[in-house]
Amino acid sequence: MIAGLLLGCVPFLSIQAADHNHYPFSETDHQIRCLDLTDEFAEYDGSFVLYDPVKDTWMIYQMENATTRIAPASTYKIYDSLFSLDAGIITPEQSLLPWNEVHYPYDLWNTDQTLASVMQHSVTWYFQALDQQSDLNTIRDYIQNIGYGNQLAFSPEHIQTVKDAIRLSSTAYGTCLRTRGSRAYTLCPL
Repeated sequence: MIAGLLLGCVPFLSIQAADHNHYPFSETDHQIRCLDLTDEFAEYDGSFVLYDPVKDTWMIYQMENATTRIAPASTYKIYDSLFSLDAGIITPEQSLLPWNEVHYPYDLWNTDQTLASVMQHSVTWYFQALDQQSDLNTIRDYIQNIGYGNQLAFSPEHIQTVKDAIRLSSTAYGTCLRTRGSRAYTLCPL
């Protein structure tokens, strides 16, 4: 009887396992406008998602890629900064951490750093130092409490501090943000 029950659950369990690879985003529950950004992405494989809360609409390029779960990589530094600001490890006025004297392959990493400088140069050791000042349970609690990837419940001042750290420039047409290494992207108002 137990074997029959387990065998009967195999298709359901397989479906559930597959669902962990994709974000559960239902196209029928949302107003979606598909974008063609093929020229902008050129040879890069990626996606773009923009949500307009006023119109409650989504603009999406490459739905399959947009809903595929991937490791956060460098985007985690945004959340790590917010966690550290909320925990008081750093403040908007004082985010300087002294260089740990380890020689890194990037000369720009081998110096004291602030939140603004680490965002500009993606200085990994800085974020590792912040994480070492928190315990794993605290970090896990932050990730669970914010609904990581969907909602942010941080103070507006801390969100603005992190936005300022990743902003390269702003114009009437949009804001130029450094999001990955030396590559910059412009986000324009709709």
